[in-house]
Amino acid sequence: MKHMKASISHRFLTKEERAILAEETKQSPYIGFIHESVWQHFGKMFVIDRDQAVLGACATIALRGWIKIGPLIILSRAQGKGLGKQLLTRVVSTSGKQNLYIGTPNPKVMHMARTLEFQQVNYLQLPGPVKYYLLHYLFERISGDYIFSSLRKKLRSKNWGYAFFIKYASKQ
Repeated sequence: MKHMKASISHRFLTKEERAILAEETKQSPYIGFIHESVWQHFGKMFVIDRDQAVLGACATIALRGWIKIGPLIILSRAQGKGLGKQLLTRVVSTSGKQNLYIGTPNPKVMHMARTLEFQQVNYLQLPGPVKYYLLHYLFERISGDYIFSSLRKKLRSKNWGYAFFIKYASKQ
């Protein structure tokens, strides 16, 4: 794997970047479609770019006593160059002494979470604020289009797994 030199900043996405990421989520087998307005709703994000061209982004969402990491996306043309690992490592390292949560169906993100010493848990082991967020998110996002899109991606990728990872502040 050849590593690519890129810069990471914590900033708002431009309208053009939100459109690029929204389009990328349509193609990704591991992330449901995220509309441009949702990318805007995330506010400041960790953005990885090269020569002022966005290559990926990662949102962080503050929950009661926890930080949810994700969605994390690297453009398909930039994958396999270590950018996801660079981005996730930066997000974790700048989160201070916070409890962290990652939920993902992506095997690469699962591997990175384990490498960064996150503990894989089942849904019942998740802390209350994370469970509340997940249920709220599920009911907020339920629509025929979203369900159809997600199911189509699952069938195409044959990846039915989903993993939950937590990292307590005392272990950082």
